[in-house]
Amino acid sequence: MNNASIDGKQIVLNKKKDSDFDLKANLVVRNLPKEMTQRELSDLFAEHGQIGSCKLEVFQDGTSRCFGYVQYMNQESAQKAITALHSSTHGDKTIEVIVHSKKDEREQQGDKFTNLFIRNLPADYTEDQLVELFQPFGSINSATIQPKGGAGFVSYKDHESAAKAIEETNMKLKINGQTILVSPHVYKKESELQPKDSSLNPIVQNQKEMFKSNIYVKFIPKGVTQQEVEEKFSQAGTILSVKLKDYEVNYNGEKFTSYQIGYVLYEDVKCAQKCI
Repeated sequence: MNNASIDGKQIVLNKKKDSDFDLKANLVVRNLPKEMTQRELSDLFAEHGQIGSCKLEVFQDGTSRCFGYVQYMNQESAQKAITALHSSTHGDKTIEVIVHSKKDEREQQGDKFTNLFIRNLPADYTEDQLVELFQPFGSINSATIQPKGGAGFVSYKDHESAAKAIEETNMKLKINGQTILVSPHVYKKESELQPKDSSLNPIVQNQKEMFKSNIYVKFIPKGVTQQEVEEKFSQAGTILSVKLKDYEVNYNGEKFTSYQIGYVLYEDVKCAQKCI
């Protein structure tokens, strides 16, 4: 029953162990093809040794997040898998296979991030366009677009390239009139190592830093356009992006738009304060 599908989700079934698995035999596999299932991931790595656990990470809608974890029973099998599969091609993707580092090891690395999260991309932006956009800053391991579009991830081979990409593009580069936002990407599992209400949560810290000059606007008349909002709010300073969203209410079982809410991102906090 391991990797069997129940109500659309693939389960992980392992023998209970009295002691922890060998952490040095725990691998993280990135840049997997979107169509690869958990069973296919397990079968691929089973050729190189006995697997204790295999988990493909997925979004809430069940689509692959293009990375997963493979825990071998011993380090020898893990090293065989790295030698055989790291930088190998599957579908149209070159996968990355490395030993998954422990929390304290990640902390010792400090800010040596290599993975970036990009927001404000056009909804129809492709992975090829994402690679073309970020390749000038260094060698890329992988680039993916989120299923709903508008955001994506870029993984560089080294920290220097990732840092340079942020410096050159974050809040500076515009695509179709929208300024893109680029920040270090923190995997959800790494964030969960911190208490939910902790001010040290890395995702919370990234969000606060990125949107410290972001203004929330309520009760915008539903006929007002994005261009009109930009013209009005630009009186306070340079705007990087504007997002409008309908606020829907239920009336007698039917939904209708009552007004709009908006997010106006300025280039600095001073402009945001002036706007308020």
